[in-house]
Amino acid sequence: FKRIEEQWNSLTEDAMNLDEGIFFLARNVDYIKSSRSFLIAAKGSFDIESWVDSAYTSDLFRHSNVGRAKEMIDGANRNLKLAQKELSCVVNVKLRLTGFSPILANFLDALFTDIFIDSRLGRCLTIVESSLVRSEKLLLQVRQKRETLHAKLERIERTRSNLFQRLGGQKTGPVS
Repeated sequence: FKRIEEQWNSLTEDAMNLDEGIFFLARNVDYIKSSRSFLIAAKGSFDIESWVDSAYTSDLFRHSNVGRAKEMIDGANRNLKLAQKELSCVVNVKLRLTGFSPILANFLDALFTDIFIDSRLGRCLTIVESSLVRSEKLLLQVRQKRETLHAKLERIERTRSNLFQRLGGQKTGPVS
């Protein structure tokens, strides 16, 4: 009984951590999609050459689609970090945490190159799109791991319920 109860407690804790991690990974994907949308809008809304010549660069990150795209990437990184924090606590599921690569530094480097060297928003959009593909793939993988864990948790829950019935008691939650 004690072994089943410990296993049930551990799987339940893992399920909560996976659910929280998935929440943050989904938000990561949403932020990256928003960044992509802002970059596409920025790409079509102004001529970068005249923008640089007019000294508008001092307001690069203020009240512009480029600024909003950068804010979205910053939010994506924050959510990625929170997801990694939750998922690192999972014990009963093997997770490869290699897909957790922040893109803010690469994005800013590409944005600088796009604006001041290439005079077009191409490289930073490519970085955002490739990050979106990786993030969606990571989210899908973790969701699949969650399904596996929930199946295991359901089996343990049935075993736990049977044990409680055989003992003549009612299950009321974790037993210490």
